Amino acid sequence: MVAAGLLAKEHVGRARRVWPNQQSPLYQPLAQLVALTYGPKPVLERALGGAVGVDRAFIYGSWAARYHGEVGDAPKDVDVLVVGKPDPDELFSVAEVARRSLRREVNIRSVRSAAWDAPTEAGAFLAHIRSRPLVELTVEGAHPMTWQKGRDTVLALVDHGEPESITPSRDQAEAMLADARRHLQSAKAIAPIDPQGA
Repeated sequence: MVAAGLLAKEHVGRARRVWPNQQSPLYQPLAQLVALTYGPKPVLERALGGAVGVDRAFIYGSWAARYHGEVGDAPKDVDVLVVGKPDPDELFSVAEVARRSLRREVNIRSVRSAAWDAPTEAGAFLAHIRSRPLVELTVEGAHPMTWQKGRDTVLALVDHGEPESITPSRDQAEAMLADARRHLQSAKAIAPIDPQGA
């Protein structure tokens, strides 16, 4: 590969250092092929698959810029924007899985769909991201919120810490406890002959 000009090398003492030759005319197409098959895009698409509350996801920052052909140093990390209302713990796990696979830092930020959908009210962070290259991720199996009617109202209440309180019902609680007691009695009765079913 060195002879073909795809790699460059130098000897440092007994060690030989090898790196991609960015001056080669084949560098950019090969880098894109590797990025499309083994890079952040497919890794993150797999890692985000099945995530709850993900409406859309994008890679932004230097990796997205290089993906779109902007010249510069190889990115040291991958910045991801998730649009929706995902679970922060789940996003942390996704970032960790992707980090191990890519062997580079993965930073995931999330914004609500309402903020993403209203670019004039989005603020400086989203305005900056929108002005730069983005790589949209195809997240198969993600579970966006499925309820739409009243969604914005409920999310606004939660954001402001004002969810409506529901008055507890003693009658309903007692009925549920009575059901639970009957289920326990049934389980005790069948446990000797069907422990798995009990």
